[in-house]
Amino acid sequence: MWFVAVTAPGRISAPYSMGGPYDWEFRRDGDGWLLARQRLGVLWTDGDDTLRAFEPE
Repeated sequence: MWFVAVTAPGRISAPYSMGGPYDWEFRRDGDGWLLARQRLGVLWTDGDDTLRAFEPE
């Protein structure tokens, strides 16, 4: 499990955290491996997303 805590610099807001498994996709390039996509399967959250940083699209 991993978590992310989000607050805005210089702004008072409550921390918001979430956790779940990450899904990473890589692709090989002539110079090596590149991160193509990263997704988080959210299993839990804690707090309020007061900054609305994680609203569904």
